[in-house]
Amino acid sequence: MVHPVARDSSTLGLRQARATTPGPSLPNDSELRDACRKMPYMLTAPIDLLSTTKRSHGSTSMRTRHVWSGPLPRGSFVQISPGMHVASPEFLFLQLAQRISPQRLTLLGYELCGSYCMPVRGHHGTDGSTCLQATSVTRLSEYLARHELDGCHGINVARQVASNVVGFSNSPRESAMVMLLCLPKKLGGYGLPRPRMNAVVYIPQHLRAIAGRAWFSIDALWRDRRFGVEYDGGVGHRGESNIARDYSRANALLALGYNVETISNAQISDERSFDLFAHQVARSLGVRLRFEGSREAWRSKNRALRGEVLSAHRWGN
Repeated sequence: MVHPVARDSSTLGLRQARATTPGPSLPNDSELRDACRKMPYMLTAPIDLLSTTKRSHGSTSMRTRHVWSGPLPRGSFVQISPGMHVASPEFLFLQLAQRISPQRLTLLGYELCGSYCMPVRGHHGTDGSTCLQATSVTRLSEYLARHELDGCHGINVARQVASNVVGFSNSPRESAMVMLLCLPKKLGGYGLPRPRMNAVVYIPQHLRAIAGRAWFSIDALWRDRRFGVEYDGGVGHRGESNIARDYSRANALLALGYNVETISNAQISDERSFDLFAHQVARSLGVRLRFEGSREAWRSKNRALRGEVLSAHRWGN
């Protein structure tokens, strides 16, 4: 079974399949209806199924058939029940490299390597819902580097896209922000150095009274430059207690020599505002933004990237 990917696999009691090869025959519609009844939190018709041959029965209202004729390395599936497997996050990433744009595939990589999940056919939460990481940048890259996958359809795109993924994002907007700032300029990004996302800064004992805690997590942190960016969703009234806590946090980080800038959803959504913010980040990182060739050509790519990234959060519906 190809889709949807199993999230929070440890809490669901799932385990990685050591070696699983898709069979030449597919489950019949009755078996699939029974599976949907048993696992309504994971399965919704039509279910995507993987077969090794085109001679198997085709698609119906309950299933969509896909054919995979090449070898599959260990880690391509996880077992969800006796005799039933779903695609691992890494294998799902590879399959979708054949079907969606590199920009959306990058955004999916951020989600799979982050701690939020978007709804897939109505499952697995809503925008901003939290979950365990489905995989990590290291595991994704190691899987895609397996020699068994050399030459398979989509592998070159998947490997290239995976090299641009940053792990530990906590929300779709954090992912969009870092993608826009850090993707290569040839893809429409600003080409800035990649940060650590949701990196922890520990507060020395003598400053903990000011900070009110022992550590802070910063959405995007360039630790070597002691510079960070925080995304402020700004939903509703912040309240005096939250504002006071933000000031305490900012004062503690300044005392440690960290400069942390904040960006709002409105700034991310507005092209001119985000452009000014990107140049501000570049100055703070000591990077000069240079654009080879036509600036207009880059702007066209940038607008295309913005269109993909800022509208793609419900790509799986």
